[in-house]
Amino acid sequence: MPRQAFETLRYTAFSDLPDGGNPAGVVLGSSGLSDAEMLTIAAEIGYSETAFVDACPADADQLGTDTRNFAVRYFSPQIEVFSTKVIARRC
Repeated sequence: MPRQAFETLRYTAFSDLPDGGNPAGVVLGSSGLSDAEMLTIAAEIGYSETAFVDACPADADQLGTDTRNFAVRYFSPQIEVFSTKVIARRC
Protein backbone atom coordinates (compact mmCIF):
# COMPACT_ATOMS: atom_id res chain seq x y z
CA MET A 1 0.00 0.00 0.00
CA PRO A 2 1.50 3.40 -0.96
CA ARG A 3 2.38 5.77 1.85
CA GLN A 4 0.25 8.92 2.14
CA ALA A 5 1.71 12.29 1.15
CA PHE A 6 3.18 14.40 3.93
CA GLU A 7 5.90 17.01 4.15
CA THR A 8 9.20 16.17 5.86
CA LEU A 9 11.44 19.00 7.03
CA ARG A 10 14.92 18.89 8.52
CA TYR A 11 15.91 21.61 10.97
CA THR A 12 19.07 22.50 12.84
CA ALA A 13 18.48 24.14 16.21
CA PHE A 14 21.03 26.27 18.08
CA SER A 15 23.05 27.04 14.94
CA ASP A 16 22.78 29.04 11.75
CA LEU A 17 24.91 26.48 9.91
CA PRO A 18 23.26 23.43 8.30
CA ASP A 19 25.91 21.05 9.69
CA GLY A 20 25.94 22.40 13.26
CA GLY A 21 23.64 22.49 16.25
CA ASN A 22 21.00 19.92 17.09
CA PRO A 23 19.28 18.39 14.03
CA ALA A 24 15.62 17.38 14.20
CA GLY A 25 13.08 16.12 11.72
CA VAL A 26 9.56 17.53 11.44
CA VAL A 27 6.78 15.71 9.60
CA LEU A 28 3.76 17.87 8.72
CA GLY A 29 0.35 16.40 7.99
CA SER A 30 0.92 13.18 9.88
CA SER A 31 -2.73 12.27 10.46
CA GLY A 32 -3.47 8.72 9.49
CA LEU A 33 0.06 7.48 10.17
CA SER A 34 0.22 4.53 12.54
CA ASP A 35 2.71 4.38 15.39
CA ALA A 36 4.71 1.84 13.40
CA GLU A 37 4.81 4.12 10.34
CA MET A 38 5.95 7.08 12.47
CA LEU A 39 8.70 4.92 13.98
CA THR A 40 9.82 3.81 10.51
CA ILE A 41 9.89 7.40 9.21
CA ALA A 42 11.84 8.57 12.29
CA ALA A 43 14.36 5.78 11.67
CA GLU A 44 14.64 6.79 7.99
CA ILE A 45 15.27 10.43 8.95
CA GLY A 46 17.85 9.19 11.44
CA TYR A 47 17.93 12.13 13.88
CA SER A 48 17.64 11.75 17.64
CA GLU A 49 14.08 13.10 17.48
CA THR A 50 11.44 13.63 14.82
CA ALA A 51 8.26 15.59 15.54
CA PHE A 52 5.02 14.51 13.87
CA VAL A 53 2.65 17.49 13.65
CA ASP A 54 -0.98 17.62 12.62
CA ALA A 55 -3.95 19.91 13.21
CA CYS A 56 -6.37 18.81 15.90
CA PRO A 57 -9.74 17.65 14.58
CA ALA A 58 -12.43 20.33 14.57
CA ASP A 59 -14.45 18.48 17.20
CA ALA A 60 -11.52 18.06 19.65
CA ASP A 61 -11.81 19.69 23.05
CA GLN A 62 -10.04 22.96 22.25
CA LEU A 63 -8.22 25.23 24.69
CA GLY A 64 -9.76 28.68 24.30
CA THR A 65 -11.05 29.87 20.97
CA ASP A 66 -7.80 29.80 19.01
CA THR A 67 -8.25 27.46 16.03
CA ARG A 68 -4.50 26.93 15.59
CA ASN A 69 -4.24 23.88 17.82
CA PHE A 70 -1.87 21.12 16.83
CA ALA A 71 -1.09 17.63 17.99
CA VAL A 72 2.63 16.86 18.26
CA ARG A 73 4.22 13.47 18.87
CA TYR A 74 7.95 12.82 19.07
CA PHE A 75 9.76 9.67 17.96
CA SER A 76 13.39 8.66 18.13
CA PRO A 77 14.55 6.00 15.67
CA GLN A 78 13.73 3.38 18.36
CA ILE A 79 10.73 4.56 20.44
CA GLU A 80 8.16 7.29 20.97
CA VAL A 81 9.65 10.02 23.17
CA PHE A 82 7.41 11.47 25.85
CA SER A 83 8.21 14.97 27.05
CA THR A 84 7.37 16.51 30.38
CA LYS A 85 7.28 19.96 28.80
CA VAL A 86 3.95 20.80 27.23
CA ILE A 87 4.28 22.68 23.97
CA ALA A 88 1.25 21.04 22.45
CA ARG A 89 -1.28 18.48 23.47
CA ARG A 90 -2.58 15.34 21.90
CA CYS A 91 -6.08 15.73 20.55
